[in-house]
Amino acid sequence: MLLDAETLEPAPAVAAVLAAQDARPLPGQLKTELHASVVELNTDVCRSAAEALASVRALRAAADDAARANGLRIAAAGAHPTTAVSAMAVANTCRFITLPLALAREACA
Repeated sequence: MLLDAETLEPAPAVAAVLAAQDARPLPGQLKTELHASVVELNTDVCRSAAEALASVRALRAAADDAARANGLRIAAAGAHPTTAVSAMAVANTCRFITLPLALAREACA
């Protein structure tokens, strides 16, 4: 989760974090999640637990560096303790913008 370094409130800045780490070679990728204050870490396929651990550490370090460059901090959490999910901005990607409409169509079919 991306947090404002001063307030520790969720910061909808995943696009800035992704842009800040684009040139860095990684053992996987950082990408958007549903909420714009969440960055997802995906390792490449690993052949051992040690390789997986090293990959996760490298991805976390890249995310942390990119976040700090943007006045943010990283928190490993599934949900923010004081912010309602409904108050969190959705990532500005086609996948997540169209999701509510697709779910509504499915529910009403």
